[in-house]
Amino acid sequence: MVGQAALLWPFPSQDGDQVARSPRLLKLHGSLTWYRSPGDETGVTLQRWRTPGTFGDPSPDEEEAGRWALPGRAPFIVPPTATKSRYLTNFVVSEIWARARTALESAKRLIMIGYSIPPEDQVGSELLAYALRRPKVEVIVVDLHGEEVEKHLGQLGMGPREVKRFDGSSCVEKFVCW
Repeated sequence: MVGQAALLWPFPSQDGDQVARSPRLLKLHGSLTWYRSPGDETGVTLQRWRTPGTFGDPSPDEEEAGRWALPGRAPFIVPPTATKSRYLTNFVVSEIWARARTALESAKRLIMIGYSIPPEDQVGSELLAYALRRPKVEVIVVDLHGEEVEKHLGQLGMGPREVKRFDGSSCVEKFVCW
């Protein structure tokens, strides 16, 4: 989903071996396909529903089916707020953020797709700043306003290094072709 922070890395199989180049997507800010019962702070009622239709062309029939399959639930999103303590009490969110930090400890490449590093997202910014302290991490930015994102990275304390940037209205297409 555009505008959400996510991390990808090789993930272990059932027997613990790593599956080469198999990404795991960590949706740090939730997803419009995740639903929970209103008021659930723990994540016990969190469930995922398939993405309706295709990107840019949702299927209303699928949305209706989702409402029937998950009655009374609302989309679960972690907003880019200054503090996330209210959301980090959710076991699922807490685990995702912990895995993100672990992934960043050994990451050789940080690819940011559609995440503008809003100043309100202090927890997300701190997580990125942590990763950027390591000078050998390659940074790739894919964003409509890539130059602004690169400036924000500098404000987080990223030392001098080359940033590979794909920006403009066809930024994702350029990145995929690269």
